[in-house]
Amino acid sequence: MSETNGNLLDQYLQLPSQLEEAIVGLEEGDLDLRKGNGWSIREIVCHLVEGEQLWQINLRTVIGLNGAKFPFEWYFELSQVEWSKHWAYSTRFLKAMLDLFRADTQYLADILRNLPTDIWEHYGRVTWPAAEEETRLTVREIVEIQIRHMDGHAADIQAIRALHGC
Repeated sequence: MSETNGNLLDQYLQLPSQLEEAIVGLEEGDLDLRKGNGWSIREIVCHLVEGEQLWQINLRTVIGLNGAKFPFEWYFELSQVEWSKHWAYSTRFLKAMLDLFRADTQYLADILRNLPTDIWEHYGRVTWPAAEEETRLTVREIVEIQIRHMDGHAADIQAIRALHGC
């Protein structure tokens, strides 16, 4: 594994701690606070964990089958808001979600750490809703996306906390 990939994995392995730090000290009722009509803190946590699981399936697929089409058609049938309702984000128990997130992250990092460097350039294909052309995403790009995704939603959580003084 290259040093660059190792550094990226180190960042990736920090995602569970980053999420836990974003909600540290919150009371159960605080988890349901939101900014405007957006998701609550609880719903953001669920979204991050569920998203990680969805992308891990795709990552494991392209590790073994370079150029595979990501099986996202079913997911695109509903909006993320609708999925959050179907998957009961607003009432989920976060301890289990956080434990799962930590375990899943460590699991994938262990796979990636043990792969030849060239596998990081394997790619998968996805056609986003309303897009005419498919997008190719490498293993490396997907890991980077997950890191940026966490950064964005950790900032959302901080904004909610600031708004409500908690």
